[in-house]
Amino acid sequence: MGISIHYRGTLDRLEDVEELEDRVTDIAFSLGGHATIWRSFSEHDRSRLVRGLIVEMAPGQDTLSLLVSPEGHFIPLHQISAAEKGLLSEPPDCFVKTQFGGVEGHVAVAHLLGAIKARYCSRLGINDESGFYDNRNADELAGKMQSSGEVIDMLADQLRP
Repeated sequence: MGISIHYRGTLDRLEDVEELEDRVTDIAFSLGGHATIWRSFSEHDRSRLVRGLIVEMAPGQDTLSLLVSPEGHFIPLHQISAAEKGLLSEPPDCFVKTQFGGVEGHVAVAHLLGAIKARYCSRLGINDESGFYDNRNADELAGKMQSSGEVIDMLADQLRP
């Protein structure tokens, strides 16, 4: 429940990952977010490097994983170990729940993913549950976030003793 943006794809050129890290870090900081650089590898095969960024764009919003497997797939945080072991034959589904980060946080993630698609991952699939990524209507996004929040509050009220 809530509003999320789903994304899935593989970098066009794996050698661009460092440039991607630099640009996304700059963008995140300029928008008031935080980015943490990540490096890890398999205990059994040090060439299986997972690298990229863990990005927090807005308080209350889930963490955005821009981690990249050795094959160049974007991966969610919970699949780091699988990527290190070479168990991902195709790009997995990733998502970031933006419901509790507000309209500005959602807009920032949508624009960031769009910029990544334009420059680094031409076949990045982006599915924004709110429709904002496709229509860029912030008023409609705000209405959907408010409606979703009201439903969540109503359910929470019903669960209280």
